[in-house]
Amino acid sequence: MLMRCFAFCALVALTVGSVQASNTIEIPVVNVDSTAWYETSATMSITPVVANTYQSKMYVSFGYDYTKLGDDMNMHGFSAGYGVEASISKTSPLFLDWGLFINWNWHSDDGTYSGYKCEQSDNLGLFRMPFSLMYKFSCGKSSYIAPYAGFNFKLALSGNTNIELSGGGKSADTDLNWFDDDGYDFGRFMMGWQVGVRYCGANGFIGLQVGTDFVRMDSDISQFNLGVNMGFYF
Repeated sequence: MLMRCFAFCALVALTVGSVQASNTIEIPVVNVDSTAWYETSATMSITPVVANTYQSKMYVSFGYDYTKLGDDMNMHGFSAGYGVEASISKTSPLFLDWGLFINWNWHSDDGTYSGYKCEQSDNLGLFRMPFSLMYKFSCGKSSYIAPYAGFNFKLALSGNTNIELSGGGKSADTDLNWFDDDGYDFGRFMMGWQVGVRYCGANGFIGLQVGTDFVRMDSDISQFNLGVNMGFYF
């Protein structure tokens, strides 16, 4: 019996020592029937549990951007930039999504003013840095639904209004800078919140997000944003 125990321990030691060569450990099990005085053998398999890791991903993104300023200025445009889905947990699909983006929006309108034809065009360029928490829900092999929420920090790069008046053989042209003392004297820094959702595949995603600013370029002008974008992982 003592020799049998030594032999069993030696087999276990040799088997465990080979764990790096295989994901499955096989341990011989000796069953002894004390009444019949015979032995049978079997094999017990142990599969190690490997912790699931969630990889960070970098991407480039571009899409359509809609901005509403105040009650009546609807600006259309585009956004483009670089982002990172940074994994912040080894046990759950929780990510910090952040990036650097450029937004460019424009607006045009026409009408009459004091008997003159009036044509107005506006443009706004922004540097944008969003930070959001994102959770990915698996919906198939290599595909996820990823809702997110966070904050958007914005710095205005340019803003301009051009007004042209014409009629009665006369015309006039005026340019107003949104951020100069001689123009509207708006503030360049803005900050707001955003929520959105993405459908993520193995190589990229499509997404939708909405948001608004609580630190505005002007306290009397509300700002609402809607974006539809797509991105490619690399």
